[in-house]
Amino acid sequence: MNLTRRRLIATVPLLGLAGCVGMGGPRLVAGPGVGAEGLEPLLGVTASREGLAVVLTSAGCTSRADIAFYVDRGGDVPAVAFARRRVDLCAAPSRLALRFTWAELGLPGHGPVTVLNPVTDGRD
Repeated sequence: MNLTRRRLIATVPLLGLAGCVGMGGPRLVAGPGVGAEGLEPLLGVTASREGLAVVLTSAGCTSRADIAFYVDRGGDVPAVAFARRRVDLCAAPSRLALRFTWAELGLPGHGPVTVLNPVTDGRD
């Protein structure tokens, strides 16, 4: 992944979220960036006691059912990736905020979690 200044600025707050969630709670960590160019760019991601909240762009027709996730529990830190099931061809650009519970993701809701999607400001 090409680490531009904008992407670096967008990623640094994610690392700071780890301290905001609290001791023993979920913590976001930087993903490896391998193949991130093919994943859905996110405008934001936050972790809470309830789960992960992601913000992405929509052309007006994207719903929660159109977003799929994959969880890799094979490493020391579980990794989550989000992708679209279909292309949004509508013409009403907007932001879409979605929440995924820890139970839904199959994760315990404490400790670190890696989100593999690139985080952008929407201008890339």
